Amino acid sequence: MGVVPLVTGWRPAADESLRPSGPPLVQLFAEIDRLVWSRPGVRPKSRANRLRTAELAATLPPHPTPADIMVWLAHLDALYEPGTVDNHRKGLSAVYTYGAMLNLSHGNPAAGAFIPRRRSSGKPHPIVNIAEVWPLLLAECADAREAAFLGALRFAGLRRGEALGLNRGDITQDPAGWRVNVVRQRPDPNDLEYTPPKSESGCRELPVRGPLRDLLAPVLALPDAVVRTGHGGGGRAVVSLLFPYRENDLKGLLARLRAVAPLAFPVAGQGRGGAKAWHALRDTLAVEMRQKGKTTSEVMEVLGHSSEYVTRTGYLGVYGRPVDASRLDGMDVAERGGAPPGTGPPREACAACGGSGTAGVRPPAVPRRSKAVTPATERQRCDTPSKTSGGRKTGSGTVPTGTGSAQPVQRALPRMAAAAVTMRPERAVTGTRAAEPRRKR
Repeated sequence: MGVVPLVTGWRPAADESLRPSGPPLVQLFAEIDRLVWSRPGVRPKSRANRLRTAELAATLPPHPTPADIMVWLAHLDALYEPGTVDNHRKGLSAVYTYGAMLNLSHGNPAAGAFIPRRRSSGKPHPIVNIAEVWPLLLAECADAREAAFLGALRFAGLRRGEALGLNRGDITQDPAGWRVNVVRQRPDPNDLEYTPPKSESGCRELPVRGPLRDLLAPVLALPDAVVRTGHGGGGRAVVSLLFPYRENDLKGLLARLRAVAPLAFPVAGQGRGGAKAWHALRDTLAVEMRQKGKTTSEVMEVLGHSSEYVTRTGYLGVYGRPVDASRLDGMDVAERGGAPPGTGPPREACAACGGSGTAGVRPPAVPRRSKAVTPATERQRCDTPSKTSGGRKTGSGTVPTGTGSAQPVQRALPRMAAAAVTMRPERAVTGTRAAEPRRKR
């Protein structure tokens, strides 16, 4: 069996923009960090991400080719989430881009390097049997602080970072009703610094429901938490955070919760404290709101989405696309008017309906080519069986006959309009003799 090459069709020598030149990659990272990422105004989180990319890229050659970078990305894809791998590729490409802008290097081998992106489903994962699972989850909490953390996720629909960023002053204990003010977040559990919410719509003030109030009251009565800081955790700091948890704390709590409810939290996205796994409680609130009749706009406001489109597409696989009731207006009425089939009055005898099928309503007289037939004669034909065998033709159809049995009349559709019709005029006769109607021979 032959060996299938990892990269096929690459011609890096033919494209000079992909050929790297200049200082080695490690030195190029250091220069870009000193000239670009250490400037004032650059977010510390962005610089930390680029330094993490430099640590992972230390295994690359000094002047990597696109094939080397693709092998490196394939290795990262087996360890991290798809979004993390793509961010490291962008960080490596940014190093070469800044190097070309500052005339430090030329070529960007990471610009064309890629792997088939393994996209995460992004579908919500609500806990279906939350009424039975919730007491088990609370029983696994070590203290009241952990129980309140779970309550903030379920009853307020907070993201994990928004719950970690809650401060003691963010809870308004109004006798008319408690409220929680979401104005900051801690996306990185190991970082005690605050950052703005994910979007402007993420800044919101939510009412505190009864179950959440019972869980927050013991935590607000506790003194400020003391956390370990510094290199190796040798320092101590007093913080007013309600949930001063780090990544290891969240992983330990998540492992205990999965031990009693293994299907409650998804396994995918469990890196960095299970950011995706904690969304299960947030998704549960969204589904509960829809089951209680809340609109998509109301769900959007509570969850802090930027638009209703995000709410509809995010939870489409859970409760489906809402369809307006007017789409089915008029479907309960028959197409030709009147009551639907099978709901009208029962059909009565021919003598009462005149052959129309509706009691009390007699259709207009139908003109005939032969002798005029009175309604009384017509009713008699309907009620009285014929004594001749076979059938006889009338102006309105064939009347089946039989001995001793009355057969209904099967009328044909009228060929003329049901209105007064003038008899066909006869040819005039010359002379003084008046015109007479032609007799039947």
